[in-house]
Amino acid sequence: MTWAIAAKLLAILVAVGIGWAVGRMRWLGGGPAGSDTDPARVLANAAFYIFVPALLFRTTARLDTASLPWAFLLAFFVPVLVLIAGLYAFYRWRAQPGQPVVAPSVKAITAGFGNTLQVGLPVAAGVFGEQGLALHIAVVSLHALSILTLLTAIVELDLA
Repeated sequence: MTWAIAAKLLAILVAVGIGWAVGRMRWLGGGPAGSDTDPARVLANAAFYIFVPALLFRTTARLDTASLPWAFLLAFFVPVLVLIAGLYAFYRWRAQPGQPVVAPSVKAITAGFGNTLQVGLPVAAGVFGEQGLALHIAVVSLHALSILTLLTAIVELDLA
């Protein structure tokens, strides 16, 4: 690992530590855990509703769709979609009596739908810079579209 990457990872850990300290000292609110004024909820809402969408919008606006790395996207999506299809087939084959008909597809999405946004986005931006963030945004922008389309079709076929 180079010193530049180590420094960026250290910066991410420092930011996490600052967030933990602010939450622990209750600077953002003093409500009980789980309430609307809980510091953890205030920090999570700020990240989820303000910072991540702003970063996604800025990066997506700069993304050149004509030069998307299709080989990279295929290397990510083909194994994920094969995994989901295989898990669906496995859980469908081993379905228990009385189990909801959509249980195999729910189990497949739980195993195959990754949390590439909340955790992966800051890491990609901090460690790999603008180029890594552009690749990550390409994956995120197609992630829900492809996987949820497949799983919606599977659920609808099961319900039919």
